[in-house]
Amino acid sequence: MNKLFKRAAVAALTAIVLFAGMPAKSVKAAEAAPVRTVAELSGLPDNQKIVYKLKIEKTKATDGQIAVLYDPEVLSLAKSSVNGIFRESDVNKNYTDGDETGLSIAFVGDNAVKADRTLLTLTFNVAKGLVAQDTVIKTKVITLNNEDEVLLEDVTIEDTFNVGKGNIIDPTLEYVSQTILGAKVFWTRDDNADGFLIYRRTGKNGEFVQVGDVGNRRSFYDSKVANRTTYYYKVVAYQKNGDEIIYSKESNIKFVTIVKLFGIF
Repeated sequence: MNKLFKRAAVAALTAIVLFAGMPAKSVKAAEAAPVRTVAELSGLPDNQKIVYKLKIEKTKATDGQIAVLYDPEVLSLAKSSVNGIFRESDVNKNYTDGDETGLSIAFVGDNAVKADRTLLTLTFNVAKGLVAQDTVIKTKVITLNNEDEVLLEDVTIEDTFNVGKGNIIDPTLEYVSQTILGAKVFWTRDDNADGFLIYRRTGKNGEFVQVGDVGNRRSFYDSKVANRTTYYYKVVAYQKNGDEIIYSKESNIKFVTIVKLFGIF
C-alpha cells in the first residue's frame, strides 16, 4: 500500500475508531507485549506529578493507532514529547471522548522501525486539593502492525495511581522545650495535613486556649510566656476538603516550665 495513502487511511480510521469509543479489553502491562507503559507518581500530596512513558520493545513496527486517555478533572497534561517515529501530524493533542481526554496517535513509518525504545513521554500535573482517590491512565492500542503482521490489537493497558491527600493522622507531641525564642512545641510530621492548631494552658488546672494556627510545619515557637510558669501544650491537625474542614483527634499533652535568667531567656 502506498505510504501516503496508508498514512491517511490510518489517521482517518483512528479518528473514526476513537470517536466511536471502540471497546477494548483491559490487560496488565506485562501481558501486552510488545507494548509496555512505565509511569511514576512523585511529589508531596498537594503537589504531585506523573511521568508516563509508552514503549515498544524488541520488535519492528511500521504503523499503529494508539490513544492515551485520562481524567481531566484529576490530571492536566503539562508536557509531551515524541521520538522520531512520529510526525506532528500524527498526534492529536485535543482528543476527547465523553469525560475522558487525551492524545490520539496514528503513525506510519517509511520503513519498519526496530523498536526497543520510548515512543511517547507525558508529564501530568495532579490537581491540587484532591482527597485521596484512584485515577487511571489508559493506553488504548487499537492496532500495532509490522506491514501485514498484526502485533497487537484492541488492547487497553491501565495504570492506576492513588493521588491526592490521604487521611490525616492524629499528631503526637514529641517534645516541648525552652529556647531563646520561648517555648518550642514539636510534633510528628504529616504531609496530608493542611495545618495544625496549637493549644496551651497555664498550670495543671487551666483551660486550653488556641495560641497558634500554622501551615504544614511540625514546630511552633510560643514567645508569649512568663517566668517561672508551667505551660501545657497539645496539637490538633486539620485538612481542608472543599468548604469542609476535617480535624484530627487531639495529641498527647506535654509541658515545660519557663525559667528566665535576669528576666530574659
